Amino acid sequence: MKSRSSCRKITLRALVLTVFAFVLGASMACSSAPPEPQETVARKNLAADYLTYGQNYYQQGNFEQAFRFFQLALEINTSVDNTPGIAVSYDSVASALMAMGRLDEARRLLAEGKEAALRSGKPQLILQNLNEEVQADISEGKLGNASAKLAQVEPFPDNQEGAALYQALGVIQRENHLEAQALSSFQKALSINSSLGLKQEMASNYFMIGSVQAQKGKPELAFSSVHEALELDKNTENSVGIGQDLRALGVLSERLGREAPAWDYLIRSQRVFQAISIKSERLKTIDLLIPLAKKLKKTQDETFYLKMKNDLLPQGLPVNP
Repeated sequence: MKSRSSCRKITLRALVLTVFAFVLGASMACSSAPPEPQETVARKNLAADYLTYGQNYYQQGNFEQAFRFFQLALEINTSVDNTPGIAVSYDSVASALMAMGRLDEARRLLAEGKEAALRSGKPQLILQNLNEEVQADISEGKLGNASAKLAQVEPFPDNQEGAALYQALGVIQRENHLEAQALSSFQKALSINSSLGLKQEMASNYFMIGSVQAQKGKPELAFSSVHEALELDKNTENSVGIGQDLRALGVLSERLGREAPAWDYLIRSQRVFQAISIKSERLKTIDLLIPLAKKLKKTQDETFYLKMKNDLLPQGLPVNP
């Protein structure tokens, strides 16, 4: 059972909520401060809307469309010199680029976002940018770099930013086979997110808790945790998360000797990713369906999914049965 790449989705939601807080804060500033022109407030609100649209597309796995909306938010925030909004927008664009595998571009924008966050003087923006940098390091397997960056800001605060940092720390600990420490970090993140009522973030926490339990050889516990993640992802209509949850439940079901339910979970996972057009995730699920079809003697299904895999792969790459 592989790690889920949804730590970044947690951060995206935090970024969007943060920019709304700053927009509202500006409109409700103390009476001694001169009011902002209505046009400026309207443009900040529009930028916040674009960030929300981008986050929605991100949840659906449409990273290119998310990227476009995040770029629009960045342009608008830049046009009114909204420093907090600029910081949030840079980090959001970088998140979309990371999801598309464009890490070098993402790092360049994160550096810009860091400068804006420092100019803003807002601790939550600084921590959010740091978390994105850590995600980039984890994506490239630079766990030592990621761990060193997190150590600089420990202990983490008991807020949404702190929960995201605990989640990132848990991923590093899990990759280093420090299961007990990883479980503790994920549970701390879950506790904070639960107190804040952040269901999508809780889903990611439960998923990673399940991954540690599976790694420790406890598939029943892992199944229960991932099922919690599935219910929360359904509640928040997080399509990418739903597909990943279903796939993990399929893997765990097969490990528990429940081949028929495993087949059902994997079929549903493949259909989710087909519906939202994420080829890479479809291929991961199809690679699990093919051997299971052979195991269950579903010859026609095995042939069907071998052909599907062949159609999805770049031309010229052979399909290994």
